[in-house]
Amino acid sequence: MRSVLMTILLTAALLGCRDDIPPIVSGNVVDGGLFMGEFVLARTGHPAKEWELTKPQIDQVNLWLQSHRDGWETIVASPPPPSLSIRLTHTDKTQSRVDLFDINNNWREAMVIHAANASNNGIRHISIQEREELLAIVGKNP
Repeated sequence: MRSVLMTILLTAALLGCRDDIPPIVSGNVVDGGLFMGEFVLARTGHPAKEWELTKPQIDQVNLWLQSHRDGWETIVASPPPPSLSIRLTHTDKTQSRVDLFDINNNWREAMVIHAANASNNGIRHISIQEREELLAIVGKNP
């Protein structure tokens, strides 16, 4: 019982240390591929699509992420390859990445963020409606 309580307290402390995400100044999306540094690696048999976000899209992504600041959990296992990634550059020149997945229903309702500071990486449950809102913001056609 004591170890369970300590685990809960430690988790709460770690989540409480998560920094706010600095405002976004630019971003781009990869649909069907993986960001590998400055390159995009396409999945076998699927051409990757890549596009830049417009200023209105960046403003909307900023608002969407701010409205989804709570509910993040620590990533305890490596997620599968994403089906769509949004790479963001922030006002402090750092980069982060938001990944969405299509592998199965459980992962369709998950979002992973890879922050400049690894202690701010996290996974969050999102509803299908929230997912569709974010996809519409970044211009992902159904």
